Amino acid sequence: MPQELLYFPPYYVVVGIYRLFTDQHLRTAVWDKVKHATVRGVAVAAVYVAATYSAQRWFVQNFLMSGYGLFGKKSIKPPPEILETGLSWLQRIDTVEYTTILFILPQLSYLLNYFIRRNLRLARSRAYDLTVQSRGKPESFWSKGYVEEWEQPPIIQGLNDPKGTKGKQQEGALSWILLRVLTTFGTLKSVILIPISPYLPIFNILFTSATRGLYTARSLHQPYFQAKGLTPLEVELWLEERKWGYRAFGMAASALESLPIVGLGFSVSNRIGAAMWAFDLEKRQHRFANGELRKLKPEETGVLGFGKVLAVEGQNEERKLEEKARLKGKELETISQPPPLPPRH
Repeated sequence: MPQELLYFPPYYVVVGIYRLFTDQHLRTAVWDKVKHATVRGVAVAAVYVAATYSAQRWFVQNFLMSGYGLFGKKSIKPPPEILETGLSWLQRIDTVEYTTILFILPQLSYLLNYFIRRNLRLARSRAYDLTVQSRGKPESFWSKGYVEEWEQPPIIQGLNDPKGTKGKQQEGALSWILLRVLTTFGTLKSVILIPISPYLPIFNILFTSATRGLYTARSLHQPYFQAKGLTPLEVELWLEERKWGYRAFGMAASALESLPIVGLGFSVSNRIGAAMWAFDLEKRQHRFANGELRKLKPEETGVLGFGKVLAVEGQNEERKLEEKARLKGKELETISQPPPLPPRH
């Protein structure tokens, strides 16, 4: 993969989807693991929808969306019967049908996941392993160990603290802040289950994905950390230097996995994308280890921790000029040498 993708890690989510759909060997290996369980899960889900749709629609209309509930009149105003979306391809939506579908989709996703979760776990692991094998690198390529890329690496505090490292505490604080933002506009039940706007479910997915972005990315790269043989301190240092890149990748991956039903498939493609990202990261580690790239100065690290584009490109240009000068020097040395004397008879 081009190294330029490192400067925007969410691209690897798209790379994973592309490879899952275009690599027949990979797609077949994954599908063979889950196809029988998927067929059973879809059959049960179809029966469940047919048997409960009317009852759930009645529940949505009379409890979730009406002005009354189990304990009397609700304080919120019921939404209109017809929802104006503002979309060119879908101008108006029946609010009851729309809310009922949103109410049922997560249930179907849980049902399907119940049938395939064991095989899906194996499929995810197989997808990651096959992607790594497709790169054609020996085991020694991945066991290079930790190579520092910064001149001044951050100091990791709280490694043995029960509350976790500073990065983990910040992640927990971010989750708390975003949760408070959601609850400021009403209860979670009102935001998720009573979609006055068709975009609220999307906002909910984005908010929840932002809260667990770093955790998702960390779990996706756990096989990479194990292959490199990183210690707990090195893992925390690695994540601290690249935390915003990992958060961006984790948020994109988590958002896709949060989608009902199709999110189960994206959970496999995210493993493929994570493996492709790990490969590019490891190639970059080798470049630092071999001296092709020098350690980044504090002003060159960039927001995502991979270095500013101009700084890294400048290093590449310097290396190319040095290589050209070295080759030119060899040519001049060869020309300046006199030809060898003929042998004596």
